[in-house]
Amino acid sequence: MGVARRPGPARARAAPGVLDDFQAFLLARATAFRDSHTRTVDNWERFADAVSTGWALALHCGIAACEEEIKSLTAATPRCVPRGGEPETGVCVQCGAASAHGRRVISGRAD
Repeated sequence: MGVARRPGPARARAAPGVLDDFQAFLLARATAFRDSHTRTVDNWERFADAVSTGWALALHCGIAACEEEIKSLTAATPRCVPRGGEPETGVCVQCGAASAHGRRVISGRAD
């Protein structure tokens, strides 16, 4: 059994930079994945397709029964209503009722 070696002072000084670089790499990779798997959709067929492989940005009525119907048909649920972005009006991709949030909702599956 040997004695554990401590990293030298140069390694200790370099560690924060290495960790910062790795964190930046992880963030860039996650952002690219998110962006490549998120689609803006305006109808039910595209919504169902988008949530089968990622996330959908869609207008939603906010009615609980409609949310349950979406969940039963696709296993998708609303994830968040982003604060940023342009306000938008229109109709729900599932039931056709007026959008309740004034912007698109991010929906996805938890599997």
